[in-house]
Amino acid sequence: MSSFKFSKVAILQSLDPGDFETGTELGKSIEGLRDDHAVVPEVELINVKGREEFLQAIEKLTTEVEKSDAAPILQIEMHGWEDKTGLAFPDDTSLTWPELSDPLARLNKATGFNLLVCMSACFGGHSLSFVKPDGPSPCFGLIGPTHSVDPSELLGGFRSFYRELITTLDINAALAKLHAHKLQKGGYINITAEEWFFKLAAGYLKTDCTEERLQARSKAITDQMKSEGKTLNDAQLAAIAQLGTTLATSFLDRRFPTFFMVDAIPENHVRFGHALTQAKQDVADFIASQK
Repeated sequence: MSSFKFSKVAILQSLDPGDFETGTELGKSIEGLRDDHAVVPEVELINVKGREEFLQAIEKLTTEVEKSDAAPILQIEMHGWEDKTGLAFPDDTSLTWPELSDPLARLNKATGFNLLVCMSACFGGHSLSFVKPDGPSPCFGLIGPTHSVDPSELLGGFRSFYRELITTLDINAALAKLHAHKLQKGGYINITAEEWFFKLAAGYLKTDCTEERLQARSKAITDQMKSEGKTLNDAQLAAIAQLGTTLATSFLDRRFPTFFMVDAIPENHVRFGHALTQAKQDVADFIASQK
């Protein structure tokens, strides 16, 4: 995972009465690191009962971050729906993954595009579907399980994750500690915004830039010009031949500033510029493979 900064851990907990309070225990574990390490980030435990309180907590956290320049890791401790569509709350309300997109994107923007979201919820790894094809990234990175899991399994894994991250500031070493805690079912998904960007690019290529689609577009262009009584010159023929590369590259150039919030955070153009360069190379490789 690429580098990011953090200054606190915000634990958003919403569990049923009688549940083992994993978020509370995780917070105690992180606080306990102060016994041996002088520099331990602030831990904030936020308990909510339902959808509205959850969204209000995200909004409040966003406002606080905007005023203080803090950069929290967001640890979400609650139940996930068995159908993998979102979060379930004790008051019987729910929140789908797509409904999380805009609130988290605002928080991500406030953190300077440093928001790491840790989903300690069954099927939490499937929340990556909250990425909108035409919107900004909801977070810098996401971690979550792929399947239904025992809460104690997740607690053990995230304890090791935070211990390593806070004591070494090495996110890759922390992820190694997390993955070392094997789950009875499935495993952990961890993905960054750059990797999401590659997936968006790959999806566009496979949908809109296959040889079949490009030939259909080329034919539509030539048929239109012929119907208008025009003759194709060499420049026009060359442009049609480059249609796939032109479409895919323009797609990336349009999506990059929005996805990485370049207007609001200009330094992201440099910080994530390698992702755009790599995605364009992937375009060139894909188009070449179609010939």
